Amino acid sequence: MLRNYQRRVVESLSIAVLVLDRRLRLLFMNPAAETLFELSFRKAQRLGLSELVIGAESFIAGLRHCLESGHPYIERELQLTFPLERIVTVDCTAAPLLERDPPTELL
Repeated sequence: MLRNYQRRVVESLSIAVLVLDRRLRLLFMNPAAETLFELSFRKAQRLGLSELVIGAESFIAGLRHCLESGHPYIERELQLTFPLERIVTVDCTAAPLLERDPPTELL
């Protein structure tokens, strides 16, 4: 029951939540993230972040560093470019999920 409750809470948030694996492939996205990416989780599942966002090399490097160091990564007013030249400015906070050492997933 608790797991279902937690999932409902995350799916009700108005902020986009993604879970990425060690290769920065999408493992989960909530409905707010589906709206941001203009893509359903069903279609986006297991895609790499570099396939979802264009020209985000420094952002991706920051996320990789987050996984390697175990420290959160914060980027304010980050401009993400999506397909069809759609640009969205976001604040991003990423943190490793510390269930394993070394961490294997990012939130």
